[in-house]
Amino acid sequence: MSGFGVTKGEDVKMPKKKKYNLQTQRGKIPSASMLLASSKAPEIKKPKCVFCEGKHVSSDVFNAQKLTLAEKQRIVLKNTNQKKEEDESSSGNDVNQSNVNTHPKVFLHTFKAKLLSGDKEKTVRVLSDTGSQKSYILKNIAEDMKYPVSRQETIKHSLFGGVFTKESKHNCYRIKLNQLNGNFTCNFEVLDKAVKCENVLPVREGRWMDELKDLGVI
Repeated sequence: MSGFGVTKGEDVKMPKKKKYNLQTQRGKIPSASMLLASSKAPEIKKPKCVFCEGKHVSSDVFNAQKLTLAEKQRIVLKNTNQKKEEDESSSGNDVNQSNVNTHPKVFLHTFKAKLLSGDKEKTVRVLSDTGSQKSYILKNIAEDMKYPVSRQETIKHSLFGGVFTKESKHNCYRIKLNQLNGNFTCNFEVLDKAVKCENVLPVREGRWMDELKDLGVI
């Protein structure tokens, strides 16, 4: 081993390796939590003046030094109460949002009425869609009631999410709708569609039915 500066026969002592003790070194081992804690700098709140809302301490305001004690107390109490009301208002909004009902069952606005055409009469279900700019009737019902076609319209429908359908032709009819008890009748124009929507289930029995009866809805 003379080539490495060590003569032959020389006793070479190698340093002994220290045993690794996991228990004593546990606190020195870096972890993801330590990295996250060390990388997040503490948030330092900037001073805010109660007199002019500037980014400095209140004692640095020269005009405040001229105020009387009563005037200083009035300004401080006013700003403190305003901040408290803002915090309470923010907390109230959070509570209201948490009380929103996320139940998937929703009662749609439907009711029964009678279609009239000459001597023909048919009881139908009417869906009140407040988001639609037109009124529609199923094509098969319009043909069954033998309503005459007054004109045709070509419409491109705009759906939720900014989606547009292809242009489609619709027959326009003037129909006569009557309340079930016969107290009210109206005439208006509708467009025909082969399918208006999927099956709409009727309102199931419950305590709300008594309220609807008391209000004269049903």
